[in-house]
Amino acid sequence: MPHGIASRLHALHVLRPGLTLVFWLLTSLCGAATRAELGADGDAEVQLLQTNTHLSGHLPGADHACSAGYGPGMHIVKLLDIQRQFLFLVPPELVQSSSGVPLVMSFHGTYETPWFHEKELGLMQTLSRYGWLGILPWGTTVLSPSSMGGVRECCSSLCDTDECCLQGRFVSEIVEACSWWPQNYDRDVKFVDSIWKWLEDHTCADRTQAFAAGFSLGGTFSWGLACSRSHYLRAVAPIEPYSWGDMPDLVDLTTCSGARPVSALSYGGTNDTKVRLDVMTLLIDKRAQQLGCEGGALERLSATVSCKSWSHCDGGHLFESCFVEGGVHTTSGHLKPDQALPIRPGSDVDWTKRTFERFSLLVEPSKLLFYGSPTEEQMQYHDSSWPPPTLTDHLYIRHPPSDS
Repeated sequence: MPHGIASRLHALHVLRPGLTLVFWLLTSLCGAATRAELGADGDAEVQLLQTNTHLSGHLPGADHACSAGYGPGMHIVKLLDIQRQFLFLVPPELVQSSSGVPLVMSFHGTYETPWFHEKELGLMQTLSRYGWLGILPWGTTVLSPSSMGGVRECCSSLCDTDECCLQGRFVSEIVEACSWWPQNYDRDVKFVDSIWKWLEDHTCADRTQAFAAGFSLGGTFSWGLACSRSHYLRAVAPIEPYSWGDMPDLVDLTTCSGARPVSALSYGGTNDTKVRLDVMTLLIDKRAQQLGCEGGALERLSATVSCKSWSHCDGGHLFESCFVEGGVHTTSGHLKPDQALPIRPGSDVDWTKRTFERFSLLVEPSKLLFYGSPTEEQMQYHDSSWPPPTLTDHLYIRHPPSDS
């Protein structure tokens, strides 16, 4: 807790050991508010953490001017004017850059929530390693235009506690499922516009180095943003983008009028009946060829994952289609938190790790946490005694909490 703030703190739940989600109930000497509002065209209700002063972090020189005053953790932000909410992920340390911090926005799949999505991908841990910000928006039910239910928004009715929702223990039934429904596409795009306005007004996110991902219909939605909101994005990375049955076809990016080029990286399982891998691959190939890319050769990354990659594209873009042999509707290299699918081979490439590695090729090296380490001074200290001195910095990386 910041020095000088006398608040009654109610711990809500532990998302992971060491990352506690909290409600701040106001009796702050610094004027913190239980339901503080950030006035920016659309008022934003900060439900989980808000003070009127920048918080002092536990790392040297850390403050949270770059993250709207939020300290490390996962925080719900509600946009009152459009009645939608998103999960804001702030790592323990952000990259230091005069041009801002890279951002990853990812859209959960149908039947799921941002809590479920984060648990499946391990996004908080990866963002902490890169020093980037994260946004996980909530979708809506088919009939509802809003999603303002806080922690339990879109949570399965099988969950009788908040903890169950936070841990992603169940998926929702279709009648209560939230998603990125094609018939509501325009409304959801306006939601993205509102998030971007909030980021512009309240954070130092570098909106020239923002990435969109998503699973299933969330992946399909993220792919569509490469057409309708290309000016926001450096790359999109859909996971198993749903494109079957009566769903609309995936957008052909080569036909998007006025859209600027956006890199594209896709993953799909060869046994996933909900994904048209051939169509996805064709669309990426067409866009890559349109941008003068070279390559297109199939590379086998492991016993179960192969990728068709394009490089040397105009504008430094990357295009890649990856195939998980025998994979179904899930994320490569990860287990779903509800533990409802069989375990896959360890050779499945970790989607989160590889995708962030590919994203790193699209940012300046200075936008990578610890880039340039170790320095000469650090190595001199290392060699100053035997055995080498033990370092106790950045314990969240050196001794990460186990995921339970």
